[in-house]
Amino acid sequence: MRGDAAQKRLLDRWFIRTVVGPMPGESSPEAIPREVAERLCGEIAAVKGNKLFSQCWGCLRFSKGDFSRMCVSNAPGFRGCRLVNSRYEETNTSS
Repeated sequence: MRGDAAQKRLLDRWFIRTVVGPMPGESSPEAIPREVAERLCGEIAAVKGNKLFSQCWGCLRFSKGDFSRMCVSNAPGFRGCRLVNSRYEETNTSS
């Protein structure tokens, strides 16, 4: 029972952030330029892409290499992949 409540909260949080969008007064994350997103995605996939059942493996397999169908393209501003988002944040904050 306890796990069900936690799972529902996570699903609610995902739904609000993904489908509804940012709440009033909440800023949306900065968009990632397409070229940068493609480069970061390629770098990450080169390391993690061959690992069976990893996020990159599934993304590459089901998108068949089409960038517009990859996880990163599933949110506005190419923010659909958590791995690309975190790598982009790392490179932008350290610059």
